[in-house]
Amino acid sequence: WMCQGLVIVCKEEAGELYIGRRHFETFLLNLEPVTFLSFPFPFLGLGVVAEKVGWCNKIVGIVLYGLAWLVMVVFLCLGAADEAFAYMGAAMYFMLALGAAALRVAVRHKLQISGDMVSDYMACTFALPGAIGQMYAEDFNKQGAWTKEVKADITM
Repeated sequence: WMCQGLVIVCKEEAGELYIGRRHFETFLLNLEPVTFLSFPFPFLGLGVVAEKVGWCNKIVGIVLYGLAWLVMVVFLCLGAADEAFAYMGAAMYFMLALGAAALRVAVRHKLQISGDMVSDYMACTFALPGAIGQMYAEDFNKQGAWTKEVKADITM
């Protein structure tokens, strides 16, 4: 994650990235109520954000992300009986984080926020509740308000 941040800073210094580009309005480590709710129930915030982006109905999003969370929890509980289930639970967490990262990419695209999939996956893997709170707090009604263009894309 630090290396990804260093790449972004180097691109800004080299002039490949516009320093004043649009970012998320809320910091990743935030005190949003949804962030705290996302520690035990991340699927609630993810489902609501999936509806805001236009992926699916809120209930469908909550159910789909909830199933991934439930499978992870079941595997982790079964890990007490057999260690192999704990590994499957960990793999399920990374799959859930990948699904949340895909949603974060969709939020970035819809609101014209700069960034890339690597940064989104790192944020969703290591700070999932914060990433959910950050996406949830965005104002989806002012998506056309941003007029400055990013000079370069940071995709590698």
